[in-house]
Amino acid sequence: MKNKIILLILIFQIAAFAQSDRKFFTMFKGDSLAFFFMQPLGSNEALQVFRQTDTGYVNLTKDNPVTPVLDENAVPVLLGESMEFVQKALGTEDNFAILRILRSNTFRGTALCLFVPAAAKISGRWFVDKGVKEGKKYTYKLLFTDNLGDTLDIVEKTIVPKRIIPKAPSNLKLTPGDKQITLNWKYPKWNGSFDDLGIQFNVYRKTGKKGKFEKVNKHIIMRNDNAEPVYKDLWLKEGVTYTYYVTIVDPVGNESPPSNKASLKLKDVTPPEIIDLITDESDSLGIHLTWTMSPDLDAKGYYVYRSTGLSKKFKKLTRKLIPVDKPYFVDTAVVANKQFFYSVTVVDTAGNESEKSNPHGATFKDNVPPLPPTNFTYKYVNGKIKLSWKKSKSNDVQGYFIYRGRKKDITPKITDIPFKGTKYWDKGFRGKGFPNGGKIYYKIAALDSARNLSKTVELIAYAPDNDKPEPPSNFSLKNHDGRYVEIFCGISPSLDVAEYKIFRKRPNTLKVKTLGVFKKAPVYYRDTSVVKGVKYVYYAVAIDTAGNVSENSKPATITFKDYSPPPAPRDVSAIFKNGKVIITWGKVYDFDMSGYNVYRSNFPTGTFRKLNKILIKETKFIDRQGRKSYFYRVTAVDTSGNESKYDKTISPK
Repeated sequence: MKNKIILLILIFQIAAFAQSDRKFFTMFKGDSLAFFFMQPLGSNEALQVFRQTDTGYVNLTKDNPVTPVLDENAVPVLLGESMEFVQKALGTEDNFAILRILRSNTFRGTALCLFVPAAAKISGRWFVDKGVKEGKKYTYKLLFTDNLGDTLDIVEKTIVPKRIIPKAPSNLKLTPGDKQITLNWKYPKWNGSFDDLGIQFNVYRKTGKKGKFEKVNKHIIMRNDNAEPVYKDLWLKEGVTYTYYVTIVDPVGNESPPSNKASLKLKDVTPPEIIDLITDESDSLGIHLTWTMSPDLDAKGYYVYRSTGLSKKFKKLTRKLIPVDKPYFVDTAVVANKQFFYSVTVVDTAGNESEKSNPHGATFKDNVPPLPPTNFTYKYVNGKIKLSWKKSKSNDVQGYFIYRGRKKDITPKITDIPFKGTKYWDKGFRGKGFPNGGKIYYKIAALDSARNLSKTVELIAYAPDNDKPEPPSNFSLKNHDGRYVEIFCGISPSLDVAEYKIFRKRPNTLKVKTLGVFKKAPVYYRDTSVVKGVKYVYYAVAIDTAGNVSENSKPATITFKDYSPPPAPRDVSAIFKNGKVIITWGKVYDFDMSGYNVYRSNFPTGTFRKLNKILIKETKFIDRQGRKSYFYRVTAVDTSGNESKYDKTISPK
C-alpha cells in the first residue's frame, strides 16, 4: 500500500457527476450496479438512494439507509476473511485505528475501500442496486441527510449499466527455484478510462496433465503500475509439471480472460543440508558411527568418508548409499589405539550430494563388557554364607566383584580387588554373621583386562529365623458411647514383623474370634460387632517374615455399654382401688430398652424408694401396700443400665 496505485489517480481526479462535491462512480456485474463514493459519510450523515420508475421515485434504502459504522467492535465481524489483509495493509491490529483510517478521506482509506467492498460499507462509501438490466437507462437521486433528517445534498444522475471486462494479463513467464516457481507477467498501465478498473490479480495452477486449474493465491495481489506483478508459488514437488495462467478482477468481481498459459517441470538442483553431529562407540567388531538423520524430505542416503589425518585426503568407505532411515556405519578395518577421522555426506533423490560434515575423530578401543558368571547360588553353613558360581565364558576375565546389602538397591562392594576364584565364604556384616531371619541381597560381576564390567547377576540369600518376635506394645481399648469398641495396637520392637493379628473372646471361654490381620502398625480398629452389656477380652500378636508368632500382647478387658439414658416414660398415672395403687405409663420406644423402675415417697419432694426388685417389662405396676397419700415416679432403663429421668411426680386418684 506504500506504493502509489495508478488506478486510484483517476478516482481523485474525476469531476463531479452533478452540481455537488459528492463524487462517485459505478460498476456493473450480473444484475447488480455498485456505487462507490469518493468521500466517506460523516458520523452524523446518512444516504438514501431513489430510483425513478413510471410512477415516480422509489426509495431503495427505505428500511436500511447507507450509514457509516461507528462501533469499532463491529469491524472484525464486517471485514470477515479480509480482516488479516486490512491489518497488514495498515500495519495495525487495533480496531479503532482501522475504523478511523477506513472512514478517513485519505489515500490509504480510499484505496482499501476500493479493494475490499466490506471496508467500503464500513465507511459508508458503498451501495449496490440489484435487479438492474444491462443497457437500460436508469435515473437515480441520492439524498444526503444529517442525523436529524435535514437535507445536506441532493445528487441526480442518469446511468446506463454496462459490464466492463478487464483486459487479460499477458507475457506470463515462469522461473524455477528450490521447490518453488516465481511467476512474472505484464499488464498495461492505467489508460485514464473507467473501462480499465482491474485492481487485483488471481493466479491459477494445474498440477500434471490431468489436473484442474485452481486458484492458488490466498492473499490479494494488488495492481501496481510502479512495479511488475510477481507471485511465488512455494512448497512444490520436483519432477512434476505445473501449468499457470493469471487474470485480473475489478472491485465487483468482473474477471478478465486468462493470460497465456505457461508450464514448467521443476528439477532439484539444491543439495541437502550438511550433517551436523557424529558420535562413535567401539566394540569387538570395530568403530560404530552414528549421526543425526537428515531432515531433508528428499534425502535418499549417506556416504561415509575416512582419513588418517585432518590434513590428509578423505576416501569414500561406502560404495552403496546407506539408507536415509539407517544413519549408522561400522568400520571394521581399524587398528587399536589409532585415531581415524570420519565425515558423512547426504545424497538426495536427484543425486545432489551435500558437503562433507565436520571431521569426527575416533579411536578404536575395547569397551565391550565380558559375559557375566552363571549359576550363582548360596548355602548357609554355621552362621556363614557360601557363595558359588560358574566362571564367565569370556577369555580376558581378571576376576569378580561381589556386592552385598540389606536392601536390593543398596549393595556396596565387599571385594575391593577382583576375586579370582568361583567360591566365596561370607562371614557376615563386620564379620559378626547375619540377622536372624533376614534377607541378604548379593550381586556379582566379571571384570576384564580393559576394566570393562559385565552385567551383574543377582541373588537373594535367607538366614534361618527361629525366634519369636516381641508382642505388640501399648495394646488398649476405648468404648465409644456404646457404638463401637476402638482398639489400638502398637508396634512390635522386632524388626522382621510381617503382620499383626487382633483377637476377641469372652472371659472363661475358649472360643476366640479373629478380628483382623494388618500389615503395618500402629493399628486403629473399630469393633462394631459387640453386644451391649457383655464383657469382652481383647489381645493381639505379631508374626514375623518366617511365620513365627509372638506371645499375646497384654490383654485388655471391657464391658461394652453406652452412656446415653433412654427417654423418660410419659403419660404416668396412678389409681387407688380396693386398697391397692395401680400405676400405668406410656411405652418408651428405644432401640436398647430393657425395662422400668417405680419409686414411692411419702412426700412429693421427699426421698423416693424403688419398689421393684427386678426391672418391670410391662407398662403397669401394682403397689399392694399403696395408699392414697403416697407419691410415685417412673423411670426407664436400657441394656447398658442407663436410667432415665422421671417425667413427673404423681399421686393416686
